[in-house]
Amino acid sequence: MRTAPISASPCPATGWSGISPISTGTGSPPPRGWEDLRRPGYARHLGITAPSRSGTMHLMVETVLQLQGWERGWATWLEIAGNLATVTARSYGVVEGVAKGRFGIGLTIDFLGQGAGPGAEQAAEPSQEPGKQMGRDLGEGPTDDGGLRFAYPVDSVFLPASVAILRGAPNLAGANVFVDFLLSPAGQELMLRPDIGRLPVRPDAYAGAPAGYPNPYARETGDDLFLFDRALSSRRYELVNLLFDELITFRVKTLNRVWQLIHEGEARLAATPDPVARDLLRAARRAATEVPVTAARAADPVFSAALRRPARGMPVSARQGELEADWRAFSKDRLDAALSASERALVILRVAAGEGSWP
Repeated sequence: MRTAPISASPCPATGWSGISPISTGTGSPPPRGWEDLRRPGYARHLGITAPSRSGTMHLMVETVLQLQGWERGWATWLEIAGNLATVTARSYGVVEGVAKGRFGIGLTIDFLGQGAGPGAEQAAEPSQEPGKQMGRDLGEGPTDDGGLRFAYPVDSVFLPASVAILRGAPNLAGANVFVDFLLSPAGQELMLRPDIGRLPVRPDAYAGAPAGYPNPYARETGDDLFLFDRALSSRRYELVNLLFDELITFRVKTLNRVWQLIHEGEARLAATPDPVARDLLRAARRAATEVPVTAARAADPVFSAALRRPARGMPVSARQGELEADWRAFSKDRLDAALSASERALVILRVAAGEGSWP
């Protein structure tokens, strides 16, 4: 009798979606990894939802934090945040935003991020090329259907979905037959159908997959030895969500401005080197990527245990309220410092380029 979850058919993964080619109008090539999303060419071109509202988005945030380490991971997300067009209120808003042209790239999960958008109905119809709709490179040329295309980053994390037979199931025999079918070669083969478009959990199922179909068991990743630490993720779940909201969700417009100035300054600095402007821009980047919680504290289960997402209409604890206020003040102070330093650097560089005079 099966009473525990059984790793089963679809393997979802996270990445980004766009209407191919997504780089149109940005001047930047399609992103391959998380670091690429920091490029200034994607300014106001990205859409996400908050990890506090989406388990998928939380997985993406935590993946980068674990791949790169706490401080560097937050630096990556804070710079990516400078390229955000918006933080949507729900996961589906990301895909809808791309489909309606509100932004060019949406961070989402694979089975949401493909087949929507203009021409989606036609794209969802059965095809003679079942691999065509899934995993197509976002940098490929325009498609006839105009639907969304999904791309997996080189450092993707794939997590299997689950199926379970409940204790006391009224039709235990039928449930066992169904689970056996899901895990059988025939059941796994169904995952490859274009109207399902999921990743089978059985490695042998990919032998019959169409050319180009993504295979999580045979990918060239940024770190093939990386194992997602679920225990660590669970311990700091609320901490990561709360920090993300205070540092990013509630400060998108300010982050847009800060990173616009830093990126412009760095581009000018490359053309017109100046030691004072260089030091100011380094200080601006340092201030814009700092976080108020250390890696050691983030890993401390005692510290994170007191953090909770309260029920709607209920207040947070006094201690959590103090922490959130401290983080809010920290973020404002650091971004103000980054704005000041980058503005001063740009004055120097613009004057050096003959584009103005000293104020």
